[in-house]
Amino acid sequence: MNLKIVDDALPDVYNILKHIRSYPYSYGEKDNAFHLPTGMTHQLSESDFIYARVTNISIDTFEELQDLTVTRAYINYFAPSESSYYHIDGSTGYTVLFYINEDQIVDEGGETQFYNSANHTTFGVLPKPGRMVLSDASLLHRATPFKTKSRFTIAVKFN
Repeated sequence: MNLKIVDDALPDVYNILKHIRSYPYSYGEKDNAFHLPTGMTHQLSESDFIYARVTNISIDTFEELQDLTVTRAYINYFAPSESSYYHIDGSTGYTVLFYINEDQIVDEGGETQFYNSANHTTFGVLPKPGRMVLSDASLLHRATPFKTKSRFTIAVKFN
């Protein structure tokens, strides 16, 4: 399992959270063709300051992304206790995930679970505000919900 975790990668996380709470979100995205939709999303346009911020931080931090292109950037929004399904983001490339939440309370949940097929175990990454995670797009994973509050992440996909 190839994961890279960088803490405090997004020092202005609280300012970004303030902005994304006001964005319009769409329901209907599926983790795969066999499941019902979960969560809501907002597509980030290249003209959005958040798009520029997260893509530049991703490229500046991870050498693997230097010659790749951003294929999609969006915000995931899950209501309290809303579950998602395991899925992959693609057969090639990378995904960078940013945690955009006010705080981290372990009992509140909200981690991203990555499945390790080699030994049939999962590895959870806690949603520390401003944390950034790089993973292979083909790595099976899912979001877990917060118990009592909304969960926001920004996903940037590179290929």
